[in-house]
Amino acid sequence: MQYMQREAKIKDAFKLYKYILNNYKNTALLESLGEFSEEVSQYSIIGVIAGEQLYEKENNYYIKSFKSNQVISVDDWQAVIDEWIGPLGKSSNPFQTGAIGYLGYELNRCFEIVPYNEKLKSPISKICLVRYDLLYVYDRKSHQAFWISQECMDDEINIIEKQFENSKFGSLEFYTFGETEKDFEYENYLNSISECVECIKNGDMLQANITMRFHGQYKGSPFVLYEALRNSTPNPFFAYLDFDEKLISTSPESFISVSNGAIVSRPIKGTVRVEIDGQDQSGYLEQSRKNCSENVMIADLIRNDIGRISKIGTVSVPILCGTKKFNQIYHLETVVKGQLKDNVMLSDMLRATFPGGSITGAPKVKAMEIIDRLEFAERGPYCGAIGFFGSSGFLSTSIGIRIIYFSDNKYYLHAGGGIVVGSDPQEEYDELLLKVESLIKTLNKFNVLYELRDKLDKINVDLLRLISKRTDIIKEITAIKNENNIPIVQKNRMEEILFNAYKINKDEKLNIPKSFIDNLFAVIFNESMKIEGDES
Repeated sequence: MQYMQREAKIKDAFKLYKYILNNYKNTALLESLGEFSEEVSQYSIIGVIAGEQLYEKENNYYIKSFKSNQVISVDDWQAVIDEWIGPLGKSSNPFQTGAIGYLGYELNRCFEIVPYNEKLKSPISKICLVRYDLLYVYDRKSHQAFWISQECMDDEINIIEKQFENSKFGSLEFYTFGETEKDFEYENYLNSISECVECIKNGDMLQANITMRFHGQYKGSPFVLYEALRNSTPNPFFAYLDFDEKLISTSPESFISVSNGAIVSRPIKGTVRVEIDGQDQSGYLEQSRKNCSENVMIADLIRNDIGRISKIGTVSVPILCGTKKFNQIYHLETVVKGQLKDNVMLSDMLRATFPGGSITGAPKVKAMEIIDRLEFAERGPYCGAIGFFGSSGFLSTSIGIRIIYFSDNKYYLHAGGGIVVGSDPQEEYDELLLKVESLIKTLNKFNVLYELRDKLDKINVDLLRLISKRTDIIKEITAIKNENNIPIVQKNRMEEILFNAYKINKDEKLNIPKSFIDNLFAVIFNESMKIEGDES
């Protein structure tokens, strides 16, 4: 298929997207960040002018045309994406038109029979793909950028480039309210992990990935949050989908890429903080039997998945359990490759590989059954696939992990981990929190109470230091009392301290309630006497 390709004057994809976001609707940004790699982080892609959208609502599927604003229902969404994309692997780069968006985890029931247990529903569509009439692609290797369209769109491109030169970006706002709350109870989570381990011991499966959901309240533009995350935790598969239901992805993990007939998956299993007590943890991760066994089992599963659509004898595992650093975390990453059979369609690829093995388990179907029983909320776009689906068969998708999605002034995020026979529930819980740590820390910086809480935290630290100094003085006083047989309790002195506190409160108009002063000094006096008693 031939495309109109024109070199772009603008070479800054992120800055260009700020302009696109302010002037067009239903846009998308796929951004390669962090260390450059030809394999996973060479291209950044912007979906500029949206043509049509494939989405789901209440288990029905629809196509919306943005030109006519018409919506039609479709019986077979897989036939739609096959028509959009065509046979996979016909091209070697993303310089083609295509679709950007996500396929949610719950689409797994379109490919496998998995029983459903009632749980918290996902608030957003199971699938949302937007096919673009105009795309922008930036190549980090050559530092070149191109406009890609099906038909000549020079007039539109000229307008964008001219207005971009003189554009000024207004400041957007984003705030969160309250805390990021768990959609599960701590004890229930531990029970789920214990039950999963029992299923493994009983021979039901080898491994399952158990995940949990969090949520919070927000207002404003999530793009502000996206900008903060790209600066703090750059990863190869950043995405911002400015659809009706917006989504941010900061994923480090490739799902499936297809280029020139080659299919590649890069599953991640095994996680540890980069440093603990000043000690680098890469050696620990490489020697961890638990983490390595997680990775090897999933590598074998994905090798089998890719083998279903690859030519016989072409599937290989060039890297097994390689240690890779992603910001504050080390992961074990494996590479599985194959050469596609002729005329493999996108639906064939999904039927063979979706959802990814690293976020399901082994064997996959049994793991998905147990996942459905033990998890408390639908995953939605989390653990699905996010990326670019080229009209000439180029494919670049990531696993939807480290994502935040938005609906009705609420944000949602998830985390999970692979459970094997040796998993300890408390350790799994700690790993769960580690995986959402950077996302929640960044969200907290936008909390409407952040600045006041920061001031309060500094005062709390000052209080602790003053209490420590006071304790040292009490110990000196105790030593003198012991030496001179002075009683511990000095009632007149205690009354004098309280009287001075009342006087300062009144004279300086501190407006501290008398009951608070009484309670505070009651604690201070009691603790002081305990110290004196211990030292005597």
